[in-house]
Amino acid sequence: MRADPSQVRCQPEPGQSHATTGDGDLHGARARASQFAATAATYVATAAGSRSVTRGEPTERLVREAAFSAVCTTTPEIKSRILTAGTP
Repeated sequence: MRADPSQVRCQPEPGQSHATTGDGDLHGARARASQFAATAATYVATAAGSRSVTRGEPTERLVREAAFSAVCTTTPEIKSRILTAGTP
């Protein structure tokens, strides 16, 4: 995988301050975290193989929950960041 989860959570984009200080780009950070979750779930599903599409398998649930997070729990600002970011 290309990204390290600790880097997704902790590192702001160049020129931006850290989100935990209150002056960071919270929407951008949440968009990057959502993209990382989808990328990680895809990686795990690929490694697990065909059983990852079987209902009830842990990898199937992981992929479903990553997609749910990206689609149902984001605000319009976060969705916009996800759609304009290109690749995670």
